[in-house]
Amino acid sequence: MNNTEQISIPSPPLKNIDKQQIRNGQHQGKDVLLLNFPESNSIQEELIKNLSLGWSPENQSWWITYTKTNFELAQSVLRKYGYVDYQGLIRPKAVKEKSTPKTNTPSEISLQRIDSLSRWMKCKRYSDSNVKTYTEAVKTFLNYFGSKRMAKSNGQ
Repeated sequence: MNNTEQISIPSPPLKNIDKQQIRNGQHQGKDVLLLNFPESNSIQEELIKNLSLGWSPENQSWWITYTKTNFELAQSVLRKYGYVDYQGLIRPKAVKEKSTPKTNTPSEISLQRIDSLSRWMKCKRYSDSNVKTYTEAVKTFLNYFGSKRMAKSNGQ
């Protein structure tokens, strides 16, 4: 092969290189996928044939209901016609509910023992704030462990 000879690599046929876009949005209070694409009867006809496509004047975009199937169908149609921009597409985050700690009320026997601890501490002349702090700590401990036996609580 001659060094001056250049090799030509065949390039794939160019499709419409205009940018299509899929993004999240709202239409009449509903979560929807908003589709933007260049004016093209073929794209519009294919989307209408496969999806329930609607026009949103406030977003100046076509819209479809937000489902995985609709997204995949719109994606497959738009990819035929060129690059698809997904930067405006954000998955909605699932809202985690704050877990409320399980509150178990101490049994009647436990409450009697906490009361006897309080009386014993007062007899030993502990300050009122110490008595309150210690008894609240014991109540918190018992609320956390609930009705578990102490043998189970310390791993025995």
